[in-house]
Amino acid sequence: MKRILFAAIALTAAFSCAAAEELAVVDGVVIERQHVDEFVSRQLEALSRDRGSSVSIPDRLKQDVATASLGDLVSSVAFARAARRAGYADDPRLKQSLEEARKGKLGEIDEDLLLAFLWNEKLGQDAILKSTEGDLRDFWARLTEGADYKVKILSFATEGEARAARAQAKDAFDFAAIENRPKGEGAPFALEARVDSGFLWKWRQGIDLGTPRMGDIGGPVRAKSGTWSIWIVEGVLNRPRRKFESLAEPALEVLKTEYAAWKQESVLNEVLRTAKIEWKVERPSLFADATR
Repeated sequence: MKRILFAAIALTAAFSCAAAEELAVVDGVVIERQHVDEFVSRQLEALSRDRGSSVSIPDRLKQDVATASLGDLVSSVAFARAARRAGYADDPRLKQSLEEARKGKLGEIDEDLLLAFLWNEKLGQDAILKSTEGDLRDFWARLTEGADYKVKILSFATEGEARAARAQAKDAFDFAAIENRPKGEGAPFALEARVDSGFLWKWRQGIDLGTPRMGDIGGPVRAKSGTWSIWIVEGVLNRPRRKFESLAEPALEVLKTEYAAWKQESVLNEVLRTAKIEWKVERPSLFADATR
């Protein structure tokens, strides 16, 4: 659940104007520029500690990072508000932790950030404990439905760079030329081609292939990695699938964990689809798909 809480890839405090400027209202909670500034600052501090030196990024990346940070914060607050409606915040075991979180610089938003994290953990644990054989069978059917696709992904630093590359990529030769650009602005990071089912491409990578043919090119899309990417289908493989009955106990345990992660994300997507979000600035394009 990469949009929730501390998974935000905020790298710079690009929102630095008037402190009281409203950016969004999420289920009645006002998110201001100063809230995003503080949210981003914390991520910068954490990254700096991890790396042992101050973190900085090129100016051309600041707007994309700032936009991603706003989307992550909005998602976290929306998820926490859903947890409250579900009654999870009423658990007496959470009272002290939530009260302490509320003393943070962001007040009720800090409380929401903690609550979002805790509820997501509970959803995952519940999914593992309560999953039935029928649940796992259905999930296995999703994982293995249809063909497998060999796909190569080119990731870019900004949405603009990815859009420009996609406009240039008319065929496999163009795609290869973009992949082999010399290092510098506009050069992509190329991932090794891998094979997965259409469901796994969409769920794990955030790339909806549809039912493509070999040579099809798509994007740009903001992948689950947080980068803007374009892709090409290098192969379509129709091959026999393992039957659910053939899965040994270790494989079933892995399947349960995957099922739990899918359930967590399914809840988040539904929360974002139904949340009352009023944007005071242009809605981030990376956030639009989740709220349709």
